[in-house]
Amino acid sequence: MTTSPKAATLGISAKLLRAARDRIEAGELEFGQGYDRRQALLIVVGEGSAEPDANAFTAKFTRMLWEGMGFGWAETCYGEIARPSLGECLDQVQLLGLQRVIVFPWTLFNPALTGKIQDTVTTYRHAHPSGEIVMAPELGNHPLVLESLLERLYQAEHGNGAMNCQFCRYREPSEATDLGKS
Repeated sequence: MTTSPKAATLGISAKLLRAARDRIEAGELEFGQGYDRRQALLIVVGEGSAEPDANAFTAKFTRMLWEGMGFGWAETCYGEIARPSLGECLDQVQLLGLQRVIVFPWTLFNPALTGKIQDTVTTYRHAHPSGEIVMAPELGNHPLVLESLLERLYQAEHGNGAMNCQFCRYREPSEATDLGKS
């Protein structure tokens, strides 16, 4: 029997959170002097999936950035398939009363989606000239993303992929051999 090497998904790791923070902070520079993150809305745009667990994963990533970086509010939206869309999230901005919005595309290499996000941001900017909206760079080829990919490759090559719940304090490893035993 042939086995395929396995590695954990990229998941949410300290490296990916740091890479996202770097990209978001690069976008925030456009706000200039007097910017207060506590008065800003962070919108994280995931790709979107028909799989609810994948969408929930994006929402968890947003929550960790929100709490870790101290934004006034944060929302998760999706570029395709899942809802809400970026346009639907932006429709709610006025209700939140936050004048500054930073949109972060949580994507690696999806130029079509990045272009779609940029078009939506530009349309919003023209429709709401009194507010400020910026788009942070996508994760793309950030060095910490590349390090994470190399770690997963090493895991696949050496057969030591970790569980995908890297931040769960109460996890206990389960052994397949224990399943079904009474």
